[in-house]
Amino acid sequence: MQLRGIGRGRPCRHARGAQARPEPGKLLVWSDWSAIEARITPWLAASEGGEAVLDIFRASDADPTQPDIYANAAANVLHKNDPRGITKTERQIGKVATLALGFGGSVGALKSMALNYRIHLEDAEARCIVDAWRAANSWAPEFWGVHRGEESFGIWGAALSAWELPGQITAAGRLAFVYREDYLGGSLFMALPSGRLLTYPRPRWREVDILDQNDKPTGEKRTELSFRRAHGRTKLWPGVFCENAVQGTAADLLRETVTRIETNPALAFMPIRMTTHDEIVCEVDEARAEEAKALLRREMLTRPEWAGGLPLQSEETINFYYTKAARK
Repeated sequence: MQLRGIGRGRPCRHARGAQARPEPGKLLVWSDWSAIEARITPWLAASEGGEAVLDIFRASDADPTQPDIYANAAANVLHKNDPRGITKTERQIGKVATLALGFGGSVGALKSMALNYRIHLEDAEARCIVDAWRAANSWAPEFWGVHRGEESFGIWGAALSAWELPGQITAAGRLAFVYREDYLGGSLFMALPSGRLLTYPRPRWREVDILDQNDKPTGEKRTELSFRRAHGRTKLWPGVFCENAVQGTAADLLRETVTRIETNPALAFMPIRMTTHDEIVCEVDEARAEEAKALLRREMLTRPEWAGGLPLQSEETINFYYTKAARK
């Protein structure tokens, strides 16, 4: 089975709907974390409200008959008292809201995500969902934060305070920031819970054109923070920091799990053939597929020391080809 063009054990994106097959006499066993981004975001916030969201995950993980995070989100945005009464269709709305709004997204992000699930929302309807989700998850806007005048908190407050005070460490939830003037012409660093640093070289405020619906300049301008990336510049705002932190933490979790599996001689019979952002795919002899499935689940649910308190759940699959559609 040749899937190693991406490099063994390195996180990658696998084309949705694509298939991969093992060698004759072997099967693929894979596992993916359930709602990993929706779990990491409130965990990073390290707040009372974020912990309440994690409790919903813990309850549904322990008892699958309990309403999950998407049913609870649907009940909130649809103003229903009992998440147990949420229908399958309504739950999809809760899923879309949870996935689209966790990084500070608003009406545009929600409508775009909804279309992926074949849900059409009018602007007014989307606005109501955004407002209801934020009201029910006030920990999220607090975590994204602000930095204006005497008011400074959350990720945005910590990042800009660090930039204004070179060499001083500032914190937001489980994240920390520091600005170094002597690195790459001045760089802002965000430290993840694993200790890994994300780097934002040469942050600058600058005026940019406001564009119309056809991406044409309107003649008006706004002030925008950006950092140097490759040969251009990329906009910085609270949602970027939040998404980077969540995706980076998920990648750290994946890397450590991959390393643990590949360096354990007892697991050599189940080599990793592919990874995605939240999946690990192994190839095993048919006779040992069920054993590999149990061991892979064990490894997926093993938290690194730095991830204490993060509730994890996974779903495992055995099949003779890799697909996002089939479960066995």
